[in-house]
Amino acid sequence: MCRTASFHQEQRLSRRLKTINDQGLPLNNAYNGKLFESKKMVSVSVIAMAVGTGTAAVLIAPVALGAMGFGAAGVAAGSTAAGMMSSAAVANGGGVAAGSLVAALQSAGAAGLTGVATAVVGSVGAAAGGAVGWVSSKFRG
Repeated sequence: MCRTASFHQEQRLSRRLKTINDQGLPLNNAYNGKLFESKKMVSVSVIAMAVGTGTAAVLIAPVALGAMGFGAAGVAAGSTAAGMMSSAAVANGGGVAAGSLVAALQSAGAAGLTGVATAVVGSVGAAAGGAVGWVSSKFRG
């Protein structure tokens, strides 16, 4: 009788689980023939959500900056960026402070995101996506 590789893998896993159980170690849940599942482990869907939103955030950030009016040619007249720059200038006595949010966004809009900025945007996007995935997994049961 010819047995498949997956049959042999299941047999090896089954023997290993029996050995673990014979040693008195607790198992998370019953062996279902293929996988161990634990409610305490982070689900694949939460990880996928985090990776997906982190990647999307990095890809969408330059587009969002351009849509707000931060571009290579400077701040677009009548845009959200122009309003932000005007407010910052009024608050600072007539000029935009170096290192301020408006200055950082204009720099990113003109030259693109730096490596650090890309990492921050990706991390924040991944954290937000992971949080949404985790919360939604609690409602799926």
